[in-house]
Amino acid sequence: MVIFAKLLAILSSIILLLFLFSPRKLASIYYFIRPLSQPAANVGISLVGLPITSFYSLVVILSTVVNIARRGAHYIFVKHSIILYILILFSSLSFINSANYSISFSSIIKILTGLSFFLLIYSSIETSDDGLSLLKMISYSSLLPLFFGFYQYITGIVFISGSIGLKETDRINSFMGQANAYGIYLTLALIATLIVIFHEANKRKKIIFISILIMIVIAEILAKNRGTWIALLAGFTLSGIFYRKIIKLRWYIVILLAIAILFSNNIYNRFQELNELNAAGRVHNTFAGRVNYWKELTPLIMKHPLIGHGIGTSSLVTSRYLKTELAPHNDYLRLALEIGIPGSFLYFLFLFFELFRNIRLALKKSYWQVNYPILALAIYFLIISMTQNIINNLINFPLFTSLVAVSMRMNSISRSELSY
Repeated sequence: MVIFAKLLAILSSIILLLFLFSPRKLASIYYFIRPLSQPAANVGISLVGLPITSFYSLVVILSTVVNIARRGAHYIFVKHSIILYILILFSSLSFINSANYSISFSSIIKILTGLSFFLLIYSSIETSDDGLSLLKMISYSSLLPLFFGFYQYITGIVFISGSIGLKETDRINSFMGQANAYGIYLTLALIATLIVIFHEANKRKKIIFISILIMIVIAEILAKNRGTWIALLAGFTLSGIFYRKIIKLRWYIVILLAIAILFSNNIYNRFQELNELNAAGRVHNTFAGRVNYWKELTPLIMKHPLIGHGIGTSSLVTSRYLKTELAPHNDYLRLALEIGIPGSFLYFLFLFFELFRNIRLALKKSYWQVNYPILALAIYFLIISMTQNIINNLINFPLFTSLVAVSMRMNSISRSELSY
């Protein structure tokens, strides 16, 4: 298994290198192969001292540098990408307090990968069709994770995150090893697929993408991620208020009612679990438990409030001071612990500016086919980042920055076309 995983990583990295000068093709291949490599990443398989999936990231970073050098230095700073640069600066400063430089290096590579996708995608899209082709690849690349997730549901067997073994469970997680991460991945695929559906004129192709969308929604339910359900509902509801005259809210309500009726047992039982007792005899309310855990982290954050304990080392810090290796399920708090309060605020600022950008577009009612789903995504990300870890995920964070870059570029192209 280990040898096979290493060979797959080497082969995949070579394939990516072949498309070093074709950023859109490179990105499309990454979208396909990266989820398939997650089981190996979960068990910590490494190559020459680095996690094997880090090599994919290094190729993406190299491609970004090469292609921006070819296309022009003005692509180095795109919109609010400057915030991510400063975030990386604080992440670098956090090395001063890091207890493990190898972990910190791998973690900073993850943020660099997200920034690289942001710049690479933005600089490579020249027409709206370029943007749509990338969104279609994101949609198509979700098929294998979807099918494997359904296989898990039928067989009742899934991967355990951090272990090569298998176990029975009532939550599917596909290749991710974590149902929560899978739910976030599905949300990103849902947004990409929805934008494609809004643009697609060919009836047969539209039916294909609608079918993918339906499968994504079903998988979202089966992953049983309460946080994603709530954040996604909030995102589309609030975004729908801005675009209510275009999307027709009555159809939105009909779709929600249909989902609620068809999957009422799954949804009801998942929320009922909040009142059940766990093995220790305590109420199984994960959010309440997380809030209590967050309170325990406050004194640790204040030990190094400016540059943190070291990027990626939250589990080491909590193990030392709290006798548990559980990283906080909250990106804002996790970053505050690892790279300091200013770094955490910068990440929030990046997400907030994306929300603000989309609200401005929503007020103008411009290009709703892109901006309605992306505004929903911006709201979703601000909320879900309070209960999950995304920025350190090499599947979900690059997908998010890719979608942001596609939406920015397609809006820019649309405005240019309208001005002529």
